[in-house]
Amino acid sequence: MRKRILSFMVAVLIGLTCVSVVVPDVALTVEAHSGRTDARGGHKDNKNASGLGSYHYHCGGHPAHLHPNGVCPYATGGVQAAQPAAQQSFDSVIFNAAFYAMVNPDIAQVIGTDPAALYQHFVTSGMAEGRQGAATFNVQVYIANNPDLVALLRNNLPAYYNHYLTQGQFEGRKAY
Repeated sequence: MRKRILSFMVAVLIGLTCVSVVVPDVALTVEAHSGRTDARGGHKDNKNASGLGSYHYHCGGHPAHLHPNGVCPYATGGVQAAQPAAQQSFDSVIFNAAFYAMVNPDIAQVIGTDPAALYQHFVTSGMAEGRQGAATFNVQVYIANNPDLVALLRNNLPAYYNHYLTQGQFEGRKAY
């Protein structure tokens, strides 16, 4: 529950320069940039606050993301794609490195147990394959329990992960 509250608070505070929020027994400080981007729609992130490296994009108002092979993952007719919307660490309601390695031994055998490598696989391949990244989210259960999303998101599996991360968990939608 505490992780969900923190995830929600981080999402709400994105775009603010520096804010301290106190939740009972928890202090959270969030730092973000001023919103300035270069001609390519991206900017340097020297502190790697996004966890995406020293440079990332915010195309079309979407959350911080990378452009694998030079292509924006959101350039699919407005439907969110590859990058999860909010990421302050590798662990979230849709991804847990230890869980991902445990339920995907084929991946762990090739990649190992490094959380960053497992997360990178999850983002670039695992979501599109419908792999379960955390005990708290199963994309097949989410699709089955939310037929209203099927007309909107169709077979774009990464979009279901993003929807749950940014909206579904806060709406109380069943995902496991």
